[in-house]
Amino acid sequence: MRPLHLIVLVGLLSLAGCAKSAPDAAVTAAAAQSSVVPQQDGSDRQVKLSAEDAGKMGIVVVHATAAQFLLEIQGYAIVVNHDAIAQAVADVGTAEAVSKQSHAALTRMEHLAGTAGAETAEAHEAAQRQASADEIAAALAQRKLSSLLGQHSPWAAQDNQALLQQVASGHTKIVRVTFALGTLKLTPHSLRLSRLDAPTAQEQWYSHTIWNAPADASMPGRSFFALLPDVSVEEGERLNAWAPGEDETAASGAWVPGSAAVAEGGRYWCYVQRQQGTFARTPLDIRHPLRDGYFVSDLKPGDAIVTGGAGLLLARELNPDTEADD
Repeated sequence: MRPLHLIVLVGLLSLAGCAKSAPDAAVTAAAAQSSVVPQQDGSDRQVKLSAEDAGKMGIVVVHATAAQFLLEIQGYAIVVNHDAIAQAVADVGTAEAVSKQSHAALTRMEHLAGTAGAETAEAHEAAQRQASADEIAAALAQRKLSSLLGQHSPWAAQDNQALLQQVASGHTKIVRVTFALGTLKLTPHSLRLSRLDAPTAQEQWYSHTIWNAPADASMPGRSFFALLPDVSVEEGERLNAWAPGEDETAASGAWVPGSAAVAEGGRYWCYVQRQQGTFARTPLDIRHPLRDGYFVSDLKPGDAIVTGGAGLLLARELNPDTEADD
């Protein structure tokens, strides 16, 4: 697990300024008869549409906006099973109830001291011993809960039993996140999490309730607990996790809406309008989700990105004989 580094590409994806040898006559003639223009390096293909076809296909173009992305440190997380938590919480509740009951019995006995109904000295001593033992048992149950969920949990410093009950019932999930040794010195103020196979930027969650976790004997590194309320993840499920880099260094680039993404050949792409009616399929790096879209460093603010009809452009490119619907 190592810090993610954004790679800023020096060259923009553009046809202008690229030195190309003149295509042969056969390629030129074929391109003239097709709406798809193959590029000689095979990395970028263009679809040319008339204004009428673009309107029929519902092509929508927006300009990529400037964006910054904070470098992140990647770790791995697992959703904690709540059965052990529920048992520990129940043990605490039971022990505290018994302790309160024995202390109440001792208090009543002390109030009756010197009256006709007073208990014997032996009974009073037995009640004192029982109250002390029950108090110790309640403290031990609390320590067991702390060893399970950490000493600095959200409910440790304040009486937040409602939150603890939500965790015990499984309605609020706890995830244990581990980062490689030396990558994080401080407790992160936020975490971004997603499933290991999350296909889109929308399938991610953020946690802002984070505290130190006991060391994970099965994985060297620094561990934290984080709360995930109302999230449809399964207990025991493993997740990807990212924490903001501690140097607070942000990379500059562009924001591309998620609706621009199309998948083909095991990769993600977007279409960029190079000039009126000419759309080039361009690789899209989806490793850095940002506000219902993606942060990319190899496109620049102002690039015309297709956000409506991108799938139809892909179909037209892959099957040049496809015509726009009337």
